[in-house]
Amino acid sequence: MSGTSEVKSSMANLFYMAFRLFTGIVAASLLYGCSPVQVVRLTSEQFPPRKVTEVEILDKEPAMDHLRLAELVASSSTSSLDDLQQDILKKAAKLGASAVIFSRPTSHTEQRIAQGAGYSPWGYYAPYYYGPGPHGYFGYGYGAGPFATLGYGSMYGPWGPGWGYTSMPYTVQVRTLKGLAIRFSGS
Repeated sequence: MSGTSEVKSSMANLFYMAFRLFTGIVAASLLYGCSPVQVVRLTSEQFPPRKVTEVEILDKEPAMDHLRLAELVASSSTSSLDDLQQDILKKAAKLGASAVIFSRPTSHTEQRIAQGAGYSPWGYYAPYYYGPGPHGYFGYGYGAGPFATLGYGSMYGPWGPGWGYTSMPYTVQVRTLKGLAIRFSGS
């Protein structure tokens, strides 16, 4: 008898620890995750990666001979421009770039929609707040509404009395940074 309770206890403990680990990984990735960098390759040549510190930052295209490797774009509504620049430099270093020519950053506002709980504006006075049936638990029974066969009252759904979900619009500021990864000839 005590063996089965120990197994249940150890399984519960294992589940709890796995859940905590998963939650920690998700939280860390949200806090410290880098923004995805979109890459448009401009050449099929492959080069060995470099260290990020070896990649130069330029504001205009150099006069010396160079090869255009890729156009890199990073956008985020939560990361700073410095973080976006570092993400582009990391990607350029993986491609073997000597330098990145950054263009002027842009920003725009996006309208997004989230789904949230919608509540009855009537509160306690909402129809069917006190349970199934037209007059709560002590009314006429289970009614003839669309959920009558499910055991719910007339016009009373499985989500509760007058509850549901509603769209909630909000706006975010999205920052975009573009860069051109190049490799100097002979490097």
